[in-house]
Amino acid sequence: VYHDDRLENNHFMVNRFIVSCCVADANVVTMVVHWPDAATLETDSWMRVEGVLQPGVFDGAPLPILAAQRITPVDMPEQPYLYP
Repeated sequence: VYHDDRLENNHFMVNRFIVSCCVADANVVTMVVHWPDAATLETDSWMRVEGVLQPGVFDGAPLPILAAQRITPVDMPEQPYLYP
């Protein structure tokens, strides 16, 4: 969970880092999530988010937004990075 100042209180971001070689070359994959109680979620907590993609706008650019239907706290995975 990441709370970006550019988002409204009912939105947050979920992020994962993709590493192709080493942590120094990591890139973040981010999705904006709409959830009425987004402001109550703790920054840097891990969540499983289920929902429906909908058209949206972030920082003036069109992008899909995940309209969450269910959010479940989960433990950080043993390997937090994704490797392609």
